[in-house]
Parts: sequence; structure tokens; C-alpha cells
Amino acid sequence: MISIIIPTLNEEKYIEATLESIKNQNFKDFEVIVCDCHSNDKTIEIAKKYTDKIVFTETRSTASARNTGAKYANGEYLIFLDADTMLSCNYLEKAHDIFKKAKYVGFSGAFKFSNKSLKYKITENAVNLAFIIFDFFRKTAIPGFNFCIPKPIFEKVGGFENVFVEDINLFKKLGKLGKTKYFTHLYVITSSRRLERQGILKALDYYYDIGRKYGSAMDFSKRYIKVD
Repeated sequence: MISIIIPTLNEEKYIEATLESIKNQNFKDFEVIVCDCHSNDKTIEIAKKYTDKIVFTETRSTASARNTGAKYANGEYLIFLDADTMLSCNYLEKAHDIFKKAKYVGFSGAFKFSNKSLKYKITENAVNLAFIIFDFFRKTAIPGFNFCIPKPIFEKVGGFENVFVEDINLFKKLGKLGKTKYFTHLYVITSSRRLERQGILKALDYYYDIGRKYGSAMDFSKRYIKVD
């Protein structure tokens, strides 16, 4: 079984499309776990229409929500998916085939933006190309919005640390254990809201540094996270 873990906090605008994309998969041996940080909108009401496995975390962080969801997972394989990220129709089938080969300690798929305007399409292609190049040189970058890992490996590395860029931090640990991979035939459709918030140039710089495994996770937070 595959356990799909989705962290949420006030995601009523996006969560239904994400859960609908999972429901429509041709591969059916999966469970969905929504781990919520106590949303005050309709996120939970919507999620209940698709899954009975809804858990909560008292700590409002993506890392805590992902780790809590993983504790309740029955699957041998874990897929961490963001609440604003939809799966392509055969994503789970392809991911399961990759998992079964047992060659990778972690992998991810490419992405497309839900916004189809030209500037987002250019950015999407540029970032995917950068990830492909880094992967070719064995410096794989794994985007956290679709992160695939066998559960025993996840437990071995101790899950996500509660830092600003928990996905990069975990990826660096995985690189010491074995092979990781960025697959182009496996893809998701994700929201461009982060790009809209950051601006294209800053976002490109951010993704470029992810690929280079820039500094430590805390270095990333100092460079990119604005603290009020």
C-alpha cells in the first residue's frame, strides 16, 4: 500500500482538487491521510468527503504535520503531497513501479504549474530543466510538494526536522544513504501561488540554490524567509 500524506492549514481553495486527483487514480491500493494544523476554514469539512483518516498536530509546521501523518500510515511506501498539488492520472501506478524496484531511497516527479500563462510556463521549464541537470550530475533535488520515500527509510532518517526547509534537510540525509532521483515521466500539477508571492526572479534563484544544496537548512531560512 501507498500512504499519501497531505499537511493542511486553511486550504479550502485547493484541497478538493488535490483529493479529487487522488480519487481518480487508476492505481487503487492507497490510503490518504490529511494532517491538519487546526484550520479555521472548510478544509476539514471538504477532506471528510474523501477520507476518514484525518489527524491533527498542535505544532503549526509542515514538518510536524508530515511526521504526524507518517505515524498513522499503514503503507509500506509514503508519498508526501502538498494540499495545492494534483497528481497526473497515472502518478501512483508509476510511483508504485519505481518503489517496487527498490533502487532509490527517495524520489520525486517533475511539475507543471496550474497557471498556464507564458511567464509561468517559462519558469516551469527553467526549473524542471535545472532539476534534470542536477540529477544528471548526481546532485538530485527533490521538491517537497511530491516527495516519495519507503517508510523504513523515512523512519531510519528520523523523519522531517522542524526547520523552514524540511524537505531539503531530509533530502541531504537521504543522499548519504543511497540513490535519489528526479523523474520526468512522473509529474504533478501544482499551484503557482508561491511563485506569485515571491516573484519570478527570486523564485528562480531559490530553486537554483535548492539544486545546488546551498548551505544548511537554516541558511536557506535566513536567505529566503522574511521574519516579521
